[in-house]
Formats: sequence, structure tokens, C-alpha cells
Amino acid sequence: MRLSAEERRAVLEYNKSLDWKKPVTKKTKVKNKRVNILIPEALYHEIVVKRKWKLSGTIREALDDVVSQEKIIFSVSPETKDLYHQIFSNSDCLDSDLEPYIRIALGQYLEQIITKKVGTLSDLREKLAKG
Repeated sequence: MRLSAEERRAVLEYNKSLDWKKPVTKKTKVKNKRVNILIPEALYHEIVVKRKWKLSGTIREALDDVVSQEKIIFSVSPETKDLYHQIFSNSDCLDSDLEPYIRIALGQYLEQIITKKVGTLSDLREKLAKG
């Protein structure tokens, strides 16, 4: 999801308005906007009833994740997600400890993309040369 320049400015102002060192409590002075949302009943049951999550907090966290300047969100297989949770629940690691490894993986992936594109472009050049 790409944010417009105006949306990015609004997010930055919001982030500046929060004191991230203090926990958000009922006394925290943050303006909130009440909204109505529709979600599938089964999803509501899974999130709120089974897991006993507070829906408003879950939505706020998800929105913060989406607009954060320091977070990336991507989908993985259930097996990878399970491994991730096992590793991080059984160690004293933080998500930020993964950054060097993510950068290495991104570099390797970029090399694959470049190699593939160069091959495709070379094939096109050969076709054009043959006339």
C-alpha cells in the first residue's frame, strides 16, 4: 500500500505526537476517531471470542504496522510462521536482530531478479538482431 505525501506527513505527525517510551493508557492524551467496520462473523469469532483479543487494539496495532516507517509486513507459509514463532519464543531475540539476515536475503533475491531480467533482455536483443 502506497501512501500519498499528505498521508505520510499525517503519519509522521501522529508518530511524533506519541511518546513511545510510555505505555498507552486511558490517561494518555491521544485523539481517537470512532469508526464502524464490517468484518465476517467467522473472523470476529476467531479474533475476539477464541483468542480473547480486544478488537479495537488489534485494529490499531495493524494500522500502526501498515503506516510505520520501520516495519515491513509480508505473508509466509504456515510452516515458516510456526518456525519464526518457535525461534523467537525460545530465544532472547528481537525482530530487529533479523535485519542483517533480511538484508542478505534481499540482496540474494535482487541478484536473481537481475539475472532473470538480463537473460530476458538478452533474448529480446537476439530476436531483434535476427530481424
